[in-house]
Amino acid sequence: MTSIKRASFLHSISIFLIMAFFLGIIMTGCSGYKEVTLTRKGIQFSFEYPSSYEEFCYSFQSEDFYVGLVRYSVDSQERLVDRKIDIYIFKTDIGRPDATSSLNSFLENRVFDYEEFQLLERSSVKVSGIDGELIIYSGYYDIGYFISEHLKVWAVYLDYKDIIWILIISSAIDTSDGAEAEFQHFIDTFRFLN
Repeated sequence: MTSIKRASFLHSISIFLIMAFFLGIIMTGCSGYKEVTLTRKGIQFSFEYPSSYEEFCYSFQSEDFYVGLVRYSVDSQERLVDRKIDIYIFKTDIGRPDATSSLNSFLENRVFDYEEFQLLERSSVKVSGIDGELIIYSGYYDIGYFISEHLKVWAVYLDYKDIIWILIISSAIDTSDGAEAEFQHFIDTFRFLN
């Protein structure tokens, strides 16, 4: 009788482990996000981005830093982009003493860069425990590789270790459904690791 109970118990454990294994695969595969960890100026940071995005470029020029990830439009035969993730990192200086002054300067100058520039929202936000400012805006801006010039943009400006961090998702306005959720996931998973 004991061996029957033991066999039944082992069988139940086996079924449970197999189900847990397959559930783990399904949950990992369905998340649809990739994680990346980078280091710049001795600061290590990580974030998740949708697996539908591809690496566009990394730039380590001078004191500044840039990461770009793009999602190519499935409707475009010319490999045009319908969404883009950007991370800009600027060392603070006299002209840019902090994130708020950098954001104010951006808003003053972008009015001239974007046709029909419209600030949709400006509010406080917290990213990786750091206070920052969120802006959402739209307008027409000819970058050349976007499927449409009419863009909607979500951006966070924050200060960390004497560096201004700008985290952005830009989306062609016609394909912006879901972009806000992607941006929220991006900033929710963005972490300073040191």
